[in-house]
Amino acid sequence: MNRDILDIIEQEYVLPQPAIGNPRLSAAQQPMARPYRLHEAISVPIPRLSKMLAMVRDPVSGEYCGSAEVSSLKESNPMSLLRSSNRPETYATGSGTQIPFQPGGISEAVPDRSTDPITESLCTVPDGFERGLFDVAELQVPGLSEGIELAAERYGEDTEVIAETIDQGRDDSEIDELVEVSEHPDMRAQGKDLQATRKEWAHMVDVAAGFGNFHQLVPRLARPFPFELDVFQKRAVYHLERGDSVFVAAHTSAGKTVVAEYAVALSQLHMTKTIYTSPIKALSNQKFNDFTQTFGEDNVGILTGDVKIRPEAPCLIMTTEVLKNMLYRGADVLRDVEFVVFDEVHYINDLERGVVWEEVIIMLPRHVSIILLSATVPNTREFAEWVGRTKKRDIYVISTSKRPVPLEHYLYVGKNRTGNELVRVVDKDGTFNTSQWREAYDAVNKTRPGTGRTAGRQMSERQGATLW
Repeated sequence: MNRDILDIIEQEYVLPQPAIGNPRLSAAQQPMARPYRLHEAISVPIPRLSKMLAMVRDPVSGEYCGSAEVSSLKESNPMSLLRSSNRPETYATGSGTQIPFQPGGISEAVPDRSTDPITESLCTVPDGFERGLFDVAELQVPGLSEGIELAAERYGEDTEVIAETIDQGRDDSEIDELVEVSEHPDMRAQGKDLQATRKEWAHMVDVAAGFGNFHQLVPRLARPFPFELDVFQKRAVYHLERGDSVFVAAHTSAGKTVVAEYAVALSQLHMTKTIYTSPIKALSNQKFNDFTQTFGEDNVGILTGDVKIRPEAPCLIMTTEVLKNMLYRGADVLRDVEFVVFDEVHYINDLERGVVWEEVIIMLPRHVSIILLSATVPNTREFAEWVGRTKKRDIYVISTSKRPVPLEHYLYVGKNRTGNELVRVVDKDGTFNTSQWREAYDAVNKTRPGTGRTAGRQMSERQGATLW
């Protein structure tokens, strides 16, 4: 066939035409300014499949055993921790386009698919299973049927009655062992069906009982200390090893920071992260310097309103307001956080800033363990109960009965008749020593040159009722 005839056939019948033959429609036709390609006319978009075939291999040998249908759709709940990550530059700070993660203690909403006949089976039959939920009575326990028949022959009862009795007794015993219920006094006469199910989330730890078997329960510490830990520190370390949340309500200078340091070391051992929060930036800067000397520069970062240093570090120190913004902006770093330390948590009682602590505690994900540190919370049990009830987690309250480091008060009096410059007026038990105070008063009760008043009178006027 002549080449000219092939070109005519291709132009007339194969290639798309820039205009339609109808003269009325050709006036409205606008030819495209790009060249036409035949494969574009026959291409179709790839549909999104809800399931795909995956190879099933033997977990030991790795041999191919078959194939199974698995779901190819991504996580539908945007608040889930399994959702896709955002940009790497917003890993620590989050983004305004992201929504918060699912807060711990709040049950996730389950969509109602009962009205959809197509997806109704998705609620009962999981992917890879041939059937859905089954009744407990369908379970086949080895030797149970023979035991029921033997009991029926011995006692002359029906096998169905005996099986029902065994199932009822087994269910009741399992419930009694797994669920701890407390019976209300007003409900005791009404039977077991009216037992109260209120759970106590705060658990008071008795520090006075000691902790003699600490080294047996925790044989290898995540971070060794050059001194023997106090009892309340051992209790806190033990619960951190178990993954519990603790509230350390110890006296000032008792060593609450040791618990935070151990949490940082434990998270590094677990390849996770720890967030240390403080109410003011000055304290954050101080802890940043202290932790940098303890764990190294590469392992500690800080995030405040004006400072951002190593946000990818395993230990992040920040103010509570910064952590609140990270929670609301859905920062991806929260997936890797194991512990959150709230230093000076009594700031929650502040009228202006206390709401920040409440929001942060409520918004923390379920997998995060909470460490509360404070020396001035009077109602420790009540506060820990609120935290545990909010997060649906047990909180172990660890307190000290007395100040481990004694606190004494001295007065500087210069050289007195005994040669001492400092006179102790209040001892470690809080007892005011009157004779020592009189000695300090007499030591400074001398007229100074050029003044008409004695030094003792000047000291009394400066101190006022504080010293009395």
